[in-house]
Amino acid sequence: MRAARLWIARSLWVIATAALVLWAIGTLASDRWMLTQRLSWAPSEIMLAGSGLLLVVAWIVVLGLKPRRVRRQGWRRLRSFHALPLALVAIAGFSVAREFGVFRLSGAVDEGDLRIVFWNASNTPLPYPPTLVSEHRPDLAIIANPRWGMGREMLYTMVHEPTRNGERGTVLWRHGFAIASRFGVLRSGSTSLGLNGVRDGMDLDRDGVAAFDAGSAVFLELDTRETIGRATVVWILDLPSDPSLHRAAVVRKAVEAMRVWRGPDGARGFPEADIVVGDLNIPAGSWSLSGLAPGTVDAHRQRGRGAGRTWPRERPWWRIDHVRVRPPWVALGSRVVDPGAGRHRMIVVDLSRPR
Repeated sequence: MRAARLWIARSLWVIATAALVLWAIGTLASDRWMLTQRLSWAPSEIMLAGSGLLLVVAWIVVLGLKPRRVRRQGWRRLRSFHALPLALVAIAGFSVAREFGVFRLSGAVDEGDLRIVFWNASNTPLPYPPTLVSEHRPDLAIIANPRWGMGREMLYTMVHEPTRNGERGTVLWRHGFAIASRFGVLRSGSTSLGLNGVRDGMDLDRDGVAAFDAGSAVFLELDTRETIGRATVVWILDLPSDPSLHRAAVVRKAVEAMRVWRGPDGARGFPEADIVVGDLNIPAGSWSLSGLAPGTVDAHRQRGRGAGRTWPRERPWWRIDHVRVRPPWVALGSRVVDPGAGRHRMIVVDLSRPR
């Protein structure tokens, strides 16, 4: 019986330590390689809670050994090894606290110079989806994958106030995005990204070409000259959700597709982004995000509330919907809202020029 208890304690220790080591590898390597990508997607608090529980049970099993001499012997055997898992538990705990913004100066979403509201509606059949967006009073409202049939008048209601100069604003349908802006749009462009993803819940053999998810990208050149002295370029992206795709490769191919894009006026390539918005289907903090628009930073990490997770909506574990910014824009606040429909939560971000 004593030998069996010791074997159980050691087995629990091995499982807990192995799980923590795999978590550490995933955290450090991130999605640089396909092999470590799945490891990097494991939520830290699950790994922390599960491994911590196994270690506690292992120690309880040892403490229950009798007589005292056997208990001390078992404790010494585990004690010589428990420093590693305890250190990993501490690191995982710090990582969870950092993700949830314990050390972050979070800001309340307040009136800034540019409020962005983004929501991937996932083709949810709603009677009037723009009202879910307009209640947050955005300057730039974007619905990805909306239900078709929303006319221009319906889109205008997403930004129900006049533009900054008193005009009505701009509405656009581009590559699966419904867009409304209180700022004028000086120039825009859109393209398929040519990626080989498969849509969630679909099968190539059964659904044919309809199952392909190539990804899409739109750029807007907003007339913000009165605000920051020049125009602002916004990239709006929807990258495939297919978990079999290596995210670093997806980002490289997406950047290349935007680089070689040609506009109807002969313009080549998307202009450099000041703001990146969209459903990137890449968890926050992933290495691949650094290659998307170098120089941009995560707005939620600047001044966000909590972990800011957006998917799945009912019980979100991952933050895959993003707003990234570069100077002169800085985040005043960022929060996530449950719209009560669809598969994603909505993000509301206030940006401002430096004061």
